[in-house]
Amino acid sequence: MRSKSRWARRSACPPTQGPSVSNYTPKSPPRIFLPLSKLEACCLCRKTWRETELRWCQLCAEVVYCSSECQQRDWPIHKRQYCGKSKTDRVDIESYWPFLAVLVAQFKEDTNFNSHPALTHPIINSPNPFHPYHPILNPSGTVSTENIPSASSGVPTDPSSTNPSGKYPISFTDGIRAKPIVLGEKLTSFIQTDTWWPTAITTAVRNKLQRRIANEGLLLVTYLSVCLSLLSSMYTTTAIPDDEDEDETLQQTGRRRIRLTYGNSPISDFGIVNGSVHVEDTDRLGYIFSKDSPDGKEKKGEYRLGQDPDDHYRFYFQTLSGSEWYLDLGKYALNSCVLVQAQEYCTGNWGRFKRYDGDVSGMFYGKEYEKEGGLDNFKLRRRFSILRNPRAHDIVQWNDQDADIANIMTLIQEIKGGEECTSWERETMLDFLPDAVELVHLNVAHRDYLNFPKKPKIAVDLDPDEQSLVEYTGKAKENVFKMTGQWQKRHRKGKSPKNPLEAAFRNSFK
Repeated sequence: MRSKSRWARRSACPPTQGPSVSNYTPKSPPRIFLPLSKLEACCLCRKTWRETELRWCQLCAEVVYCSSECQQRDWPIHKRQYCGKSKTDRVDIESYWPFLAVLVAQFKEDTNFNSHPALTHPIINSPNPFHPYHPILNPSGTVSTENIPSASSGVPTDPSSTNPSGKYPISFTDGIRAKPIVLGEKLTSFIQTDTWWPTAITTAVRNKLQRRIANEGLLLVTYLSVCLSLLSSMYTTTAIPDDEDEDETLQQTGRRRIRLTYGNSPISDFGIVNGSVHVEDTDRLGYIFSKDSPDGKEKKGEYRLGQDPDDHYRFYFQTLSGSEWYLDLGKYALNSCVLVQAQEYCTGNWGRFKRYDGDVSGMFYGKEYEKEGGLDNFKLRRRFSILRNPRAHDIVQWNDQDADIANIMTLIQEIKGGEECTSWERETMLDFLPDAVELVHLNVAHRDYLNFPKKPKIAVDLDPDEQSLVEYTGKAKENVFKMTGQWQKRHRKGKSPKNPLEAAFRNSFK
């Protein structure tokens, strides 16, 4: 854990790096330029949406017309003052979101590797993925006669009273069940991953669990920091008319405005939603301390639950055409492991920051999934706009450090539905926000978003029991064939009873 917030070492307007922004120091607090929130009336004849169909200008998306005739009549003035290809960069959120995912992943991993108990203690049990009829996860092919814990099996609710293997979920408190991870004595220095969890069945399984833990928590503070960064970097810019002298100290993008869009439709609002997601017991983690810590902060038998699926956050982006899109950067910790290739988003100008190395987690999808129950049956609890929030506008003026911090804490409390902001949230928010603002400023000032792929490259990080045979390659595929052959031999000799589940599992490998 970092002992001191870097906010205290920053100026009110976060610094920027690079030749095009190195001398950028605003003379006055920036003004917020909000996009259209809805189609109300033609900007020329004032016909409303009740009278006719309305459309926005395809170049700037800042004005609305009822017809091509009105647009043509307005064009000479509109072009000179506000419009034209050189005056608006419309950044497609589908192309841009992996860059935001990189910022969030980098901060979460840097923070958790220094502070998360499961990354500062070795794992001494075996919380491997398990399937009794999987040739890699259960090489013997035999089914254990031990009772598999269930919600009604009478498993002790006190984890300290048992020594869980990690194979199956156990009950913790308030009926919450999770996969137990037993932690050894606290580490005094970094150790290799194979020493951190020596009983992992494969290196891939070990690395995945480490990444899941490193991605736990910090959802609200990272999401809020990213939203404030977008507001500060994009929505304080506007198009400067050609007949006005350009004052480079007014905005870092020169005469150009920057706006988010999805396809051809401008983003009219963005913010954060809170709710719950459905997660299987086997995909939720709980941590149990096996020893007292020297400083007395950790007690033997004490436990902590991992990321809470009942208090989940995600971004929302609403378009002027009425569609809504969600960005979820917190599902990897809950074993919904969708990854995006990050390399192409780590080029360009990163200033003093180290470029992220590796893929990052993230899911971007539309509201049509929610109508069908969603990808994870997300149940909305609260919705909070950041783009159109007056308190957020006050914060990105960067006027007074103490007032900004007070506003940030109040904003967090409001998003949490009145629950007080914790000291941990305060510390991590003030640690990440200046970095996020600076990195988004750099990206916008140098127009690095123009080099991003139009469609991100997506992959899924599966556990061995989730993979089909066609997804195994090389040595792993040879092992599957070998072990399933050994199963057949044992069954023919009567050494291991057949089970209908095995046949079903076998068929999934075909």
